[in-house]
Amino acid sequence: MAIAKILQSSRLILTAASKSDILPLHQLIFSDKDVIKYTTKKPFTLEESKEFINKYFNFNSQFGFSPILLKDSKKLIGYGGIMPFRDGYEFGYIIAKKYWKQGYGLEIAKVQLDFIQNRLKAKAYATSHPKNLASIKILDKLGLKLISVEKLNRGLRSIYAN
Repeated sequence: MAIAKILQSSRLILTAASKSDILPLHQLIFSDKDVIKYTTKKPFTLEESKEFINKYFNFNSQFGFSPILLKDSKKLIGYGGIMPFRDGYEFGYIIAKKYWKQGYGLEIAKVQLDFIQNRLKAKAYATSHPKNLASIKILDKLGLKLISVEKLNRGLRSIYAN
């Protein structure tokens, strides 16, 4: 099966979702309390994962969340995406716990930021829970600046922009 590449880096591919991604995403991300600690507050049931993925993931290479795969093995390691946000686009990602501290977050974030700035020619935003220090460290490395802390529909978020 051919992979519909949306974005890629030296080690990663952001690809259009397929229904076969639902169970692995649930197992690696949505059911792991440590991984979703700053996003959904509590692990999802499989039904909640299916509902979220079907609603927010892209299945046709457009904006939305997309699986992140290791380029060489095609192994699913998380998800990320770009979505319209205010006067620009927001990018983000979540990496499965067993792939933390390997530089994947920074790597996918760089590719997404570059796409927004250089292909879309738009303002880039990223949001993070104020206590998510790993995410904040990456946003700082990317040169994004904290512009506000606000309560969004997904909870309290630090909002960064370029």
